[in-house]
Amino acid sequence: MVLVLSTLPLIGIEAMSTRQQTPQNSYDSAVEALTACQTWRQQEGVFTALTPPMHRIAAQPRRIQTGLRSCEADLEQALIIGRRYSVVAESHYDKPLHQLNRPISQTFPYMSPASTKPTP
Repeated sequence: MVLVLSTLPLIGIEAMSTRQQTPQNSYDSAVEALTACQTWRQQEGVFTALTPPMHRIAAQPRRIQTGLRSCEADLEQALIIGRRYSVVAESHYDKPLHQLNRPISQTFPYMSPASTKPTP
């Protein structure tokens, strides 16, 4: 009986903590958010894919080596979006880059100069 009474508050605390959302990290400026995204981007390697042929540059597809992750700015929101290709590092793909899947992996919100709230 003593054991049950002493563990019930602990179970209640654990249940309350699992319902809370983890706070999203927000950065003070676009430069800080971009720096964080670039650090995230460098955590993985590179892969090789094809670029489509362009009449002025190359008549045939060319192989290029690019990173698995990239960082892009969202111009409508105060947000840097980290994207990751669904590929394996150090692999070679005979597909153009635009045919490889790029799911959003990470967001880096920052404080907009016009407001004091971070953009979700």
